[in-house]
Amino acid sequence: MANTAGTYPELIEMTSYHARAGAPCVADFLPNTGGAVTACRLTTEEQRRKRAMYDCFTSQADVIASFRTNLIVERYRTAPSYVFRDRPHLGDLYYEILGLGTWESFRESVMRAEEALALT
Repeated sequence: MANTAGTYPELIEMTSYHARAGAPCVADFLPNTGGAVTACRLTTEEQRRKRAMYDCFTSQADVIASFRTNLIVERYRTAPSYVFRDRPHLGDLYYEILGLGTWESFRESVMRAEEALALT
């Protein structure tokens, strides 16, 4: 939904992980999306807190292990207006590489959710 009337908060997104050229890419944004990136150097205490938060997600330890290289800088930006029915990029998606599903099944789920929420 557009925020033309100023009634919705600005959506901010953080970096995540995805596939780039068939390989995992962590702590970065999808290419060719969104605006300017803000990078904040974390204090020693903020780094300690971030590490402690990562440690809470024991079931995701393997995934989070690749994020631990990004403890010094936090990057974020205003979120672009994503259309979740559209494929985010060409090539295999990260969860496809891992064998966790297909783009087609994800898209079908998005379309069902949009219909249920009366967004279409």
